[in-house]
Amino acid sequence: MSKKLLIKEKPVGNITDLLGEQIARLSTLEQRVLCWLAIVREPVTIDELLALLVTPLSRVQMLEAVDASHRRSLIERGKRPGSFTLQSVVLEYLTAILVAEGSSEIQHRRLDRLIEYSLEQAHAKEYVRQTQERLLLCPLLMDLQSACPRRDEVETQLCSLLDQVREQADSAQGYGPANLIALLRLHRGHLSGLDLSRLAIRGAYLQSVEMHDAKLSGAQIRDSVFTGIFDAIWAVAVSPNGKWWAASSRRGDVCVWSERGRTLHLAWRAHSDGILGLAFSPDERILATGSWDGSVKLWDMESGALCWTGLHADLIVSLA
Repeated sequence: MSKKLLIKEKPVGNITDLLGEQIARLSTLEQRVLCWLAIVREPVTIDELLALLVTPLSRVQMLEAVDASHRRSLIERGKRPGSFTLQSVVLEYLTAILVAEGSSEIQHRRLDRLIEYSLEQAHAKEYVRQTQERLLLCPLLMDLQSACPRRDEVETQLCSLLDQVREQADSAQGYGPANLIALLRLHRGHLSGLDLSRLAIRGAYLQSVEMHDAKLSGAQIRDSVFTGIFDAIWAVAVSPNGKWWAASSRRGDVCVWSERGRTLHLAWRAHSDGILGLAFSPDERILATGSWDGSVKLWDMESGALCWTGLHADLIVSLA
């Protein structure tokens, strides 16, 4: 369940105090919308914002929250039709709040905000992603480093939290793994040798990041960007309208990319043996996989969930 921002109301003395008082009185939902706008840092539409949420909302709920914040002059309309963004003073204020609460969560070994919000968006425009890194991740990391006498304590703390979130269900991990990985990447300069197995990694930016000997067994990766080497590819498929690109390996792994192959959407172990057949449904919502292990499976493309499993007796060469 989402929690309200930990903003203490105090006597109004300046614009910051006034802003804190006003935001503290907002509903949890309205605060969530403002926090996401502080992270995105540029005008977005209702649909774009809904796609980012870990805890789903209806379009009506989102519209009501946006309208309430607009009436309070906390957000303004963007130049793009149907888009909206934060007032600059609100953006600056909430950026500081996100950093402070993220640092507090890590030091107290709990993750709420860092599961709910992605502080660095892998699919954002490069200048936006760099701004997120500079104004959100780097200050958060500096807080952690200043609180720890030894440099290795920060890494130990972050890896311990990865172990903690690893025990949760994939659906409950949210952006937690991606945020922790981003902090480790900045702290270490690389991710070599890290245990990233059995994590639901959503929205991680790993482009040109050294990951030698990093363990990814059992991990589910979605909406991420990285340079990587995959096992020998045995089958490929493109969805009817080009939304998804898929490839399978001799080990039974499947990777699905969006944005014409630029962004890794999902990566998982689909079968126990080589996959020789891939095919998308006409509506692009389902991917069928056929393997030497004797099974045919159907997968939901948005969540990566297994929808159906069947058996076959013949060699599958193509599902198209």
